[in-house]
Amino acid sequence: MRAAEHALKFLSQAGVRYLFGIPGGTLNPLYDALLDVPELRHIMARHEAAAAYMATAYARYSGQPGVVLGASGPGASNILTGCASAMRERTPLLVLTGHVRMDRMGLEAAQESSAWSLDMVEAFKPFTKKSVLVTHPGELTRALRLALRLALTSPQGPVHLSLPLDVQLGEVGELPVPELGDVPSLPGVGASQLAGLVDFLSGGEGVIFAGSGVKKARATEAFGELVRRVGWPVVTSASGKGVYPEEDALGLGVFGLAGSMAARQAVRHARRLLVLGSSLGESATGNWAPELTAGKHVVHIDSDPTVLGRHYTPHVALVADLPEVLRQLLAVLPPRTAEPPRVERQEEPGPGLVVAHLERLARAVSPDTRLCCDIGEHMTWALRHWRTQRAGGFDITVNYGGMGSGIANALGTCLADGRPTVCLTGDGCFAMHGSEVMTALQYRLPVVFVVLNNGGYGMVRWGHQLLFGRAHEDFDYPTPDIAGMARAMGCPAWRVESPEDWSEVLRANPFGGTGPAVIEVRVPRGDEPPMKERVRTMRGE
Repeated sequence: MRAAEHALKFLSQAGVRYLFGIPGGTLNPLYDALLDVPELRHIMARHEAAAAYMATAYARYSGQPGVVLGASGPGASNILTGCASAMRERTPLLVLTGHVRMDRMGLEAAQESSAWSLDMVEAFKPFTKKSVLVTHPGELTRALRLALRLALTSPQGPVHLSLPLDVQLGEVGELPVPELGDVPSLPGVGASQLAGLVDFLSGGEGVIFAGSGVKKARATEAFGELVRRVGWPVVTSASGKGVYPEEDALGLGVFGLAGSMAARQAVRHARRLLVLGSSLGESATGNWAPELTAGKHVVHIDSDPTVLGRHYTPHVALVADLPEVLRQLLAVLPPRTAEPPRVERQEEPGPGLVVAHLERLARAVSPDTRLCCDIGEHMTWALRHWRTQRAGGFDITVNYGGMGSGIANALGTCLADGRPTVCLTGDGCFAMHGSEVMTALQYRLPVVFVVLNNGGYGMVRWGHQLLFGRAHEDFDYPTPDIAGMARAMGCPAWRVESPEDWSEVLRANPFGGTGPAVIEVRVPRGDEPPMKERVRTMRGE
């Protein structure tokens, strides 16, 4: 048996179901072996960065590690951006890149990226927990096992293996396929710490600040029960948005980037703050707002010790497994008998045309829909004005902030759990990764791409305008025909010019199809997005 086939059988046995990538010469043995391991399904992206985003999003919602494949040279370097995003998001990702034969290294082989040339193993090291060149066929499956265990060990993250052609092709005989084994996991909290948490949650009114760590731990159901038991309102980071339904009276939305007034007001007046699964970075805290912790007793729980006390100093900092902590708390906290205190919501000022379109979209989709939001001006509108109806209804990778990531994320999340999926993106993002609509078509993924088209890099333009009072003319460009581009790819598409146009689109029922659809929404450049916190960061305030 070739090493490539043996390795794929291990991945299948370890629970991997999908491989995301683009084939190439230095990965031919691995792709050939896929024909003999039908349990693994390959999803061919149109760009390797998008494949990495898809694999990462799949990992977030499936509970399984994402696996991405790229050939040597540009195939590998294209993955770097998606890999960096997975590292920032602390998501388990296995990156497998091809390589020229061992005996050709240093001879200027085509697309060589060895230590004698452009060293791709070294290039991946800042973006991964580990980056390794596999040098012998007998090492390949063992290296995969070690890499997968490392990726899954808290704090989770990507691991890269570089696989030379002759290593993939090498014969390994009939070696037994090893088990992945139990991956080391964090414990919950000790008895005294648990008693302290119960006293903290029972001793007065407070606010819960939830980050994306709760979603990545797949603990939204237990988190929701904790909220109902405690009766504290929930505010979230931008990436944590949707961890608790915002249509619920206790779900106050985002505190940080483009956050709601209700969230800020609740935090400002709180005397206790429980932070779960957030690194409390810039976008989470609205430019590190001092009122987040000022005058409060703060408890911060996370699986990554490096984020505790980095900017804000909590009174109690606990490194623990969030699902286990939630289980422990729910085992001892009694059900709440009284109604939670009423939280007044202030209406957001001045809804413009973009908000009117978002309202039409919200009325059109089912309550269970997940909105996968891309990066750009549209993101700020969605963070403030889109209210999730059920837990897990919003996805964004805002920390590394790759434009077009939301398009690929939508495909990965749809494959992970089959939840109704809408991707909210912009014309700038669509120019970068809109070709992934063809991937959705090929695999009949029912993702609806809603593209807000204002003919420019809107968030860049507004940031520059608010910072300097002027903007470069090249930030805008001739408005592209997004619907026409989608139809040229073979995808059904519609254009919306005004909120009234939605009725015609909805008659065609794009949200009930068996494949993708594109809705282009033409929006003006004149509505100022809610992004003043970001501008203050750029000013250094």
